[in-house]
Amino acid sequence: KASSGQQSKTFEKHISSEIEEEINIYKEMFHSSPNLKAILIGPDFIVKSANNALLRSIGKTREELLGKPYLSVIPELEEQGIGDLFREVYRTGIPYRADEKPIYLNINDQSLLNYYDFVYQAHRNIDGEICGVAIMVTDVTSRAKLNEELKKSTHRFRELVYSSPGLIAILTGKDFIIESANDAIINIWGKGSDVIGKSIFTVLPEILEQGMKENFEKVYTSGNPLVAQEFPIIHKHNGEEVQGYFDFIYQPQRNLEGEIIGVAVIA
Repeated sequence: KASSGQQSKTFEKHISSEIEEEINIYKEMFHSSPNLKAILIGPDFIVKSANNALLRSIGKTREELLGKPYLSVIPELEEQGIGDLFREVYRTGIPYRADEKPIYLNINDQSLLNYYDFVYQAHRNIDGEICGVAIMVTDVTSRAKLNEELKKSTHRFRELVYSSPGLIAILTGKDFIIESANDAIINIWGKGSDVIGKSIFTVLPEILEQGMKENFEKVYTSGNPLVAQEFPIIHKHNGEEVQGYFDFIYQPQRNLEGEIIGVAVIA
């Protein structure tokens, strides 16, 4: 019996050691993660734990944050509706996700704007009852600012293209589908504005007999631009044949990998 009791104690010690090891692994993963993580307990969202990345991001020490209501320590979050999100997750148990959400944080008396991907999800006790909210956040400020710059650049490009008095169109693929066309070239074509998504040879079948298909294909396959001056082209404008003369450049369009994906028309 004594031997059996000793074995039981040894087994319990072994299990306890394994549990402690798993807890240590979890703690290490939690605190060393580059993502911002915290566990908030109760309806007041008291900070039970917070990892190093989160502490750095909000400019607080562990002593300033742990054991205190999260929204009291960072009151600017309440003003931006984050508290309402916590309360909804705590009430319903339904996770809340957001991408590139702008958040202002007051750090060292400065209001700084950052962007975050985050998940707020219900934290449950061993009985499965909701007892708080777990927050998992990724700072994506660099990515968001880059995306914003790309949006601005795209907008400027579109404004430049569509407001230009020159004739501009982007044709994609081997069928030369009209991806974009500015007002000036649409007016010259005289086929109405419903041309996007159609092959230029469907919109202007009359240019097939004038060698234009071969010109586009030469640019598409060779990657070399084609330049012409006072080039005569007959096209139908509102049902009537019109003789036009054009200076133009047909320029190969490439994707990020450098592969030719279409032809740009500037005339």
